Amino acid sequence: MLAHTRLILQALCISILAQMPLWAAQPLQISPAELTITPAIEDTSGIYIFRVANNSQLSQTIAEFKGGCSCVGHGLKVTELAPGASTDLTVTLDFEDSVGPLKRKIALMTNSKDDKEPVRNEVVISGVIPTPLTFSQKSAIWMYGDEPIPKTVTVVVQPDVELHDLKVENPTVNPFITLTTAPSMDGRGLIITVQPTSTDIAVVSPSERATVHVGYIVSYAFPSGKRRYEKLWILLAKRPK
Repeated sequence: MLAHTRLILQALCISILAQMPLWAAQPLQISPAELTITPAIEDTSGIYIFRVANNSQLSQTIAEFKGGCSCVGHGLKVTELAPGASTDLTVTLDFEDSVGPLKRKIALMTNSKDDKEPVRNEVVISGVIPTPLTFSQKSAIWMYGDEPIPKTVTVVVQPDVELHDLKVENPTVNPFITLTTAPSMDGRGLIITVQPTSTDIAVVSPSERATVHVGYIVSYAFPSGKRRYEKLWILLAKRPK
C-alpha cells in the first residue's frame, strides 16, 4: 500500500513539473550574476556592464529596474526581449559617500503574457570601498544623565595619499551638540571635539524616549577634484537596563 501511494505521488509530481514552463523561476539570465568590484582609492563611482539574455520560451518585457537606492543608475538598450535575444545592462554605481564593505542587489522586473505578476531577476554587486582616512572612532555616545564632557575624535590621513580641504560639512546641524575642529599636528589630519550642551532627555529629545542620532559629514577632496564624504555619528541614548 505504501509503495503504491509513493508511485502515485511521484506520478503527480512528474505531471506538475511537465506542465511548468522552464522559465518559471527566472526568465532572464544576467551575466555575471555576482560581481565583485575593487575600486581605486580615488574612485567615487563606477560603470559596470552585464549581459541580459532571455532564456525563456516567451517574449519578456523589462518593466522595472530596482537598484535599492538613488546611488544606483542604469541604462538598457532594449526593454523587449524575444526568446533567445539578449542585450546589455549598464549599471552606474555612485559611492562618493560610502566606504568599507558594499553590497547592492539589483533587479530587473519582467512580465510575459503568462505572468500574473512581475518576476524578479537579480544580480549582486559587492566589494570594499577604500578610504584614505583612519578615525580614532566613527561614533561617540553619551547616556542620558551622564556628565556632558567633551570627547575627541582624531582623523588621520594615510601617509601616501594627498588630500585637500578636509573638513566637517555641517558642524551646527544640531543645536544641542557643539562641534569644533582643528588641524592635527602634522597639518594633514583633523581633530574633532564634540560636546553635548545637555544630556537631559527632556531637553535634547522631544519624545523623551528616542535615541538622538546626529550624522556629521566629514568631507575631503582628491587632487583630481573628486570629493568623498564619510559619516561621524554622535548619539545620546538611554542607559541599557
